[in-house]
Amino acid sequence: MIQLKKFIQSKYKKNTINFLKIKKLLIFLILLNLVIVFQKQLLAEDYSIENSSNNESVNSIWYIHKSETAPIIFIATKGQIQKEDYLTFMLDSDNCDEVGLTFQITSIMESIPQSDDIFEVLVKYVPGDEYLSKVGIIGTRIQDGYYFTQFMFENLLTAEEVIAFLGDKDSFEIELQKTQYGKDPSIYFDIMHNNWNIKEFRKYFNEAQRKCRHNLFDLSEI
Repeated sequence: MIQLKKFIQSKYKKNTINFLKIKKLLIFLILLNLVIVFQKQLLAEDYSIENSSNNESVNSIWYIHKSETAPIIFIATKGQIQKEDYLTFMLDSDNCDEVGLTFQITSIMESIPQSDDIFEVLVKYVPGDEYLSKVGIIGTRIQDGYYFTQFMFENLLTAEEVIAFLGDKDSFEIELQKTQYGKDPSIYFDIMHNNWNIKEFRKYFNEAQRKCRHNLFDLSEI
């Protein structure tokens, strides 16, 4: 349990550096609209899959895409509660080893969190296997009256660590918390929780890493 928490919880100095490193990179991505393009592509693919598959198979769909303009491979799956909100693992395509983790929450609330806001989140795997952690804000985009906010966990881990911590888990659930240490999420979000089916995470993460190491991506994807 202590080792498992390492994926989300940080050792202050090391993880502050990691947090700033990955946040700087993601801000760059957002400025180039890569995250927006990526998610639009996922929604388009998801729509076509839903029209040709049953709900059970759709719920376990994973997407692997490599950015053309930044050293990131996206490995994502859609939510079970808010289905357009993706849990996204970001694999560094320069070394095929470092991994960051983000998730999205969609809201109709008009209050927008700031990029330096910190929220506390309850992370759950199974009942009894849960703990509090902190997440930062990457940014919020507005479209058609909806507010799409990207959150980021602080740690960068190796691929081996990610597989060790999450490779045998069935689900990954988060719930934003109102605590004395972070912002009150109810000010910004009408839905504050989601969960993702990660039963096949190991399979698709290994596939992304294999493609990364052998340079097998079609760079026209994004």
